[in-house]
Amino acid sequence: MRSITTKLILAFLAVSLISIGVIVASIRFSTNREFDKFISNQYESELAEELVKYYETNNTWDNVNTARLGRTATQFGPQGDKPSNFCVTDIHGIVVMESFAHKIGDTVSADVLNQSIVLKANDIAVGHLLIERPPDKRDPMEDEFIKRLDLSLFLTAIGTIILAFIFGSILSRTVTRPIRELTKATHEMAGGNFGQQVPVRSRDEIGELAASFNKMNGDLARSF
Repeated sequence: MRSITTKLILAFLAVSLISIGVIVASIRFSTNREFDKFISNQYESELAEELVKYYETNNTWDNVNTARLGRTATQFGPQGDKPSNFCVTDIHGIVVMESFAHKIGDTVSADVLNQSIVLKANDIAVGHLLIERPPDKRDPMEDEFIKRLDLSLFLTAIGTIILAFIFGSILSRTVTRPIRELTKATHEMAGGNFGQQVPVRSRDEIGELAASFNKMNGDLARSF
């Protein structure tokens, strides 16, 4: 049969494990979501800069569909047989760089253009960038950052559980100490050794129980 000390330690551990699990899962989810959002915004900004540079260099969108725009474009661009995750239109909304959803020559509606990134060359609008899907994969350095963050969260959780076990053990023993003293005194009383007194260590219910026991034991000792 488990002692009350063991039960209290297990209870502290159970509460700690559940709380830490919920906290770690929440932090990991929100961190990954915000990090992906930050990276996506950064890619969009860099991609827009690459497209503007292309237009400023060529003064036209001709052949942009086959142009090698740079590292950032590969995050959104074709992956094997997969089409691009973004498309580019001229200032009139006609697609000049196709994607999985739009072909060259298609006309994009004004409502969709209102949600696009306006491309400006020399402060003059020259086209629109439509991000239709986020990047399919992260950069290796970004993946490494997330892995290190996950490892830090895991190690923090393990350390917190160990501390919870240590403090739970200390606290449970502190709580059950008066009970153990009362139990010992009761056994002495059952053996005919009256007059046992236990220290009153607190003013809570356990302290009141200890005081009541001392009074009862003292009365019995006087009676006999």
